[in-house]
This record gives sequence, C-alpha cells and structure tokens, in this order.
Amino acid sequence: MNKTITWAIHYTGTGENIPKDVQQPVNFTQSGVIDKVTGQWIKPLTWSATKQDVAEVRTPVINGYHVTNVDKDSQDNANVDKVTLHNDDNSYTVTVTYAPNGKIIPIDPNCKPIPNAPTPQYPTDPNNLAKVTLDEPVPNIPGWTPSQLTVTPVDPGTDTDVVYHVPAKDEGVVNVFVHDNTTGQNLINYYWTSGTENVGTKVNYDESSTIKELVNSGYKVINPEVTIPGEITKGEQNVTIYVEHTTTTVTPKTPGNPGEPVDPTNPNGPKYPGGTDINSLKKTGTQTIHYVGTGDKTPTDNKQSFDFTKTITFDNVTGKIINDSGWNAANHTFGNVDTPVVPGYHADKASAGGTAITPDDLNKTVTVTYTKNGKIIPVDPSGNPIPDVPTPQYPTDPTDPTKFTPDEPVPTVPGMNPETPTVTPKNPGKDTEVTYNVPTKDEGVVNVIVTDTTTGQNLTDYGWASGTQKTVTKVDFDKPGTIKKLEDAGYKVTNPDVTVPGEVTKGTTNVVIKVEHQIVPVTPDKPGNGLKNTDLTKTVTETVHYVGVGDQTPTDKTTQLHFTGTAYYDAVTGKWTDANGHELKDQTKNITWTAKDGNKFAAVATPTVDGYTAKVQDDYDDGNGNVKELSNIEPTSGNIDVTVTYSKNGQPTTPTNPENPNTPTNPEKPTDNLNGPETPVNPGTPTNSNTSNGQLAPVYPGTSTSTGLNTPTSPTSPMNLANSGATSATVQPLANSGAGYAMSNNQHAATAQGGTSLPQTGNNDAVSAAALGLMALAAATGLDLGVAKKRHE
Repeated sequence: MNKTITWAIHYTGTGENIPKDVQQPVNFTQSGVIDKVTGQWIKPLTWSATKQDVAEVRTPVINGYHVTNVDKDSQDNANVDKVTLHNDDNSYTVTVTYAPNGKIIPIDPNCKPIPNAPTPQYPTDPNNLAKVTLDEPVPNIPGWTPSQLTVTPVDPGTDTDVVYHVPAKDEGVVNVFVHDNTTGQNLINYYWTSGTENVGTKVNYDESSTIKELVNSGYKVINPEVTIPGEITKGEQNVTIYVEHTTTTVTPKTPGNPGEPVDPTNPNGPKYPGGTDINSLKKTGTQTIHYVGTGDKTPTDNKQSFDFTKTITFDNVTGKIINDSGWNAANHTFGNVDTPVVPGYHADKASAGGTAITPDDLNKTVTVTYTKNGKIIPVDPSGNPIPDVPTPQYPTDPTDPTKFTPDEPVPTVPGMNPETPTVTPKNPGKDTEVTYNVPTKDEGVVNVIVTDTTTGQNLTDYGWASGTQKTVTKVDFDKPGTIKKLEDAGYKVTNPDVTVPGEVTKGTTNVVIKVEHQIVPVTPDKPGNGLKNTDLTKTVTETVHYVGVGDQTPTDKTTQLHFTGTAYYDAVTGKWTDANGHELKDQTKNITWTAKDGNKFAAVATPTVDGYTAKVQDDYDDGNGNVKELSNIEPTSGNIDVTVTYSKNGQPTTPTNPENPNTPTNPEKPTDNLNGPETPVNPGTPTNSNTSNGQLAPVYPGTSTSTGLNTPTSPTSPMNLANSGATSATVQPLANSGAGYAMSNNQHAATAQGGTSLPQTGNNDAVSAAALGLMALAAATGLDLGVAKKRHE
C-alpha cells in the first residue's frame, strides 16, 4: 500500500570538508475497496498519485574546490536539477565530484619558482561551481614585476605559471584594479596601468572621474578613500578599488517603466528591466454577481476585487532580477453575498459568490436568476376561475429570497367559502388553485389568522378555524388566552382590540391578529440574555504618580470615568439586535455606551515643590509642566498612568541665593536669571555649564551689554575674580588638567582687576563667580584644582 523512493545526492573529492549526503524520500500510496464477504475487489488498488516532483538542490560552495562532474540529473554539471519521480521508479543516488582548484605559481625568467613567493589558489566562481573566477589578480612580490596582471586559467584544476622580472634600478609601474565583490571578478574595462616608467614620473590617474563613472553605472564604491600614488616608485605598486552592485526594489506603489533610467538625472545609467512595470507587479481579480429576471427592479451587479501584488529587486549593473517575492497570495476566495429580496420574485440562489481566483485566472462571474412568484387562484367547484376576485401573489420570504412565506391567507370571496384558509405552495413559481364553495343558506366559517409583522409570516401554531358550521354556532376561540401565550413567547400584540365574532355567520369571516417581536433592552440594572452587570459597566482610571521628592512627594491623583452600556435582543428569537430590531452578529460590537461622568480627563496642575523641577511623562505634557487634558476617552481605552518626576534644581549660585526656586506658573522651568540675564560670557558658546562627563565646562571672557555686569572689551581684557580677595593674577590654559577645566587657545592669559560679579552662564549646575575665581587663583598660586572640583560635586 506504500512505496518510498529515495533520491539521494552523494558528494566526494573534498576530503574533510565534504558536504553531508542529501536524502530526499518520496512516498507513494494506493488504496482500494474489498468486499469482506467475497474477498473480491469492489474498487481495485489505485495510486493516489503516479508521479511527484523533487526540487533542485544547489551544490554547496567549498572554498578551493570546483565541481568536475555530476553523474546524472544536471544540465550545468554543477547543480542537481529538479526531477520527476514515478511510482514505478527505484531509488538511486546522484554523485557530485569535486577537485582542488589550481594555483598561481610566480616564476623567474628562468622558469624557476620564486622562493617564498605567494601561490594563491583560484577562487571558485560562486555562480558556477564548475569554474573559477576570471581575471584573478596575480600576487604582489616586492621588487618584482609580473608579465601579466591577472590570470584566467583554461583548466580550473591546473596551476598557472606567471613570469616575474626585476625592474631596472630607476623604473616602476602603478596598476589600478577595480574588483567587483558581487561577481568576484576584476572589471577589465576599468583596469589602468602607468606602464613601466622612470621613478618620480607623475601618475596621471583620474580617480574621481572613475568613481563617478562607476557610481553612474550602478556600482557602489566600497573604499572611495583608497589612495592612488602620486608618482612612480621603484618596483610595482598595485591599487585595488573595490565595488559592489547596487540594487533597486520596485513595488506596486513604486513601479518602474522598462527601458527608462532608474535615476532620471542619469539617462545613461541603470535602466528598469522588463517585469518591473505596474502590470507585472499588480493584478486585480474580480468577482461579479450578476442579477437577471426582474426588469427594472433588477438589483445592481455586486462586484468585489482583490489585488495580487509582488515585489521585485533587480541588479542595477546587470539589469537582472535577483529577487522576486512572488505573488502575495497563490489564490483568493471571495465571500458569499446574500441575494437581495425583490418583492414578487424568488431567486435561484439565497447567496452567491465564494469563487476562487488566481493570478492566471482573475475574473469570475456568477449569475442569480429571479422568477415571478405564483398566485392564489380562486376557482369554483367545477375548477373554473371565479371572475372579478383577487388573485394575490405569494409574498417572498424576507429572510430567504428563494422561498415565499408559508400559510398565506386565501382571499375573501363574498358569499363563498374556501376549502382551505391558507396556502403553502410546493412550487413558488406555479399558481395554486383554491376551490371555493357556495355555502348552504345556514352555513359559514370563521378563521383567526395570527400574522407576525416582523417576519411577514403567519403563525399557524396560534391560528384557529371553526370549520364549516351552521350559522349562530358559538365561536369557541380563546382570544385572551391566545394573546397571553403570544406575549409569553416574546410577541407584542399590536391590535389587541381586534373583534372575534361570537358566532358563525353565513360565508367566510377572517379575523387577523397582528403581532411583532418585542425588542428588550439589557442594562446594568436589568441584565439578561447571557449578559451580566459587569459586562455593561466600565471604569477607566487616570492616575498621576509623583516621584523624586522623598517625603515631600505629592500624593498620587486619581480620577475615574464611569460608563454604562445597553444592548438589545429579540424576545422571540433570543438573537441580539440593535434598538430597531435589526439582527446583529456580535452584540459586543453594538453595545451603546453612556458616559456618566463625561468622556475626558481634565488637565491636572503639577504641585510646586520648592527647589525641584518637575518633568511630566512624554505625550502627557501640556507644554507648561502640567498633565494635559485627555479627551475622547472610550470605555475600552484602558487605564492611564502618568508619571511626574521631580529633580533638584542647580547648585548654589551666590551666598544669598542658595537655590533657584521654581517658577510658580511652570514647575518645569526654574526662575530665570535671578542674578542677571543668561547672556553667555563668550558669545557663540553654549550657556550650559556642564560638559558631557558631568564636569564644569570652561567659561570664557567675552562681550556683554547687560546692565550691572563687568564687561571686558576683548578676550584678553582683565578678568574679574569675584570676591577672591586677589588683586591680579595670570590665567594660563589648563589643558588635560584632570579636573575638566580648559581655556581656549586664544585666551592664554587674562589679568584680573577689581569688580563684583560675573554673569551666569546657565541655570542648571552653573559655574558660579566664586568657582571661576578659584580657577584663576589655582592657576596663579598653584592651589589644588581638586578644591574647585569638590565644590562642584
């Protein structure tokens, strides 16, 4: 019943680097049916499939080896092709044989190998394992010049001798190679050589033009900073410019136009290849449902579409497609569409569609045909149509356009009694004859019909008929009991005052009780139909959490929004509906939510804490250091947590101003310039006094127009040593002092003179005037700079 055929690949010839064998088993099965009594085949054994394809296998690249033979299933003698295996085949093995690549052997003019010279092996061509890369550069041997610059061996397994000679004492050569890393080959068109020239000859190689040409041709230069010698030196100088191929990716949103340049500003550059236009990247399939048979009442065609798309990447140099993502889907199946109800007609399909398309079979059409409904034809006992009486058409079932409503009441014909009060025809397109009899002088019938106006159908379980009775016979119909049963079943009687005759009169009397489905609201106060109170109540909480001020940290602020929901269901069917009774697939998607407290969180002012700066969590800051208002909150939004972090303000700036208090209107910003404006001492330099490593940054003397500030007239003007007690000092640059202090090169000296203060250079961790004075004193008197550093810390 089962047969397994194994297709194996065996590799040989690479010693310890040999790849593992590949085993690809294919299983075939067959089945049949046997009569257990007779033992005879009812259905003979049959194979489920007679053949199966096995994918190709790319031969692994083994450095230093090339493939010499693939004994079967190979067209390029390097890789193993896809094969088709049949159920009557036997297992077999494909053998792939490798051999070592040859080498480049440098020899002297006497054909003797040059001692200690490199003998590089040919690299295997990654695109064709049966070959080695072309134009392999010969090795560089100091003091020797080769007779050829590259080698392309005829036989990849045979060594190639390259003759080298010693150049004259004052001669040399410069060779420039361009090596394509994508293909592993040198670009012969871009090879340049100076030829053998005298030492000191200028090298006239236009590197910038070559690189520009390479880039315009679709290459990326990997080492554009490569150095080309300016002049000839003795011996050989080889320079290699490495490049790789760039690629372009096209999508349906960014297609190409085959034959046109990828870069419009480079008309001679890479071109879009075939298969990159929008029609190759996108195919739109359709399903059309076509309706016929109802004349001017015919519904409009229903058309759906689906896009098959793909992405293509191509090599800008070769124009070859190197990656095709394939279509985003192998096929697509459209959904079914309910057939519209056309009154007076029935359709041949309740729903249509469900067709499948593929990129090769894009358009499908389904036809829905309508036919007129039949009629009720009143006839006399002889079968002749009764003239001038109604012939009502069957109503189409509003829930299924292929059917009609059952138990359709027959028309009233004065003076005649029908043999049946209702009709349920077998064929919706065929008329139904109903025989009417002329009652005797003292006979009549009373029919009570209950009509569900929600569905348009009669409820036969609740209807009643007296049958043909003599006149004045009492009508024994329990109207109150019937109405109670209907209400208990979820119906609402819309004409409870309808009159039912108390006795039979001559002829037919039809009484219609009309009902509709009750639509019941479900609320938290009145849960039901499977929904609990918790399903219809939601609470969303906003919590503002404060951190960073120790025991001064403000208490968290919590606000809640409460929502209540209402759902509806049909009391007759138990199915979920909207408020108007339209059926829903999922009531959770149509719960009507009411916000009891509104649907937004008001802005929350951040408490001010002296000596600290507040930072509101990103996305919640109103720009003024407070938590912003959050609107359009939904019951499903989820709880919101916001963190406000406090951090200490800057270190003391003057003895009388220990800290910068927060600005009351914006807790994120300390009060500005309590000791003067933030004009930097040296215009053009940052006012932030911290360096990236947390140490004090240099403060340079400069120009300021602020009132009350000591303003030197130039970078070399005397510098104020605030409150230092010193009368003069020379400030030298403190490069690499270890304490993080340094002066710019154009300020190697400044002489201090009397004054009161320096302007601030920043509020956070600002360099105070006292600290600057310590710097000057330290430089002048040899004080330990660690004092100032500790002061900063």
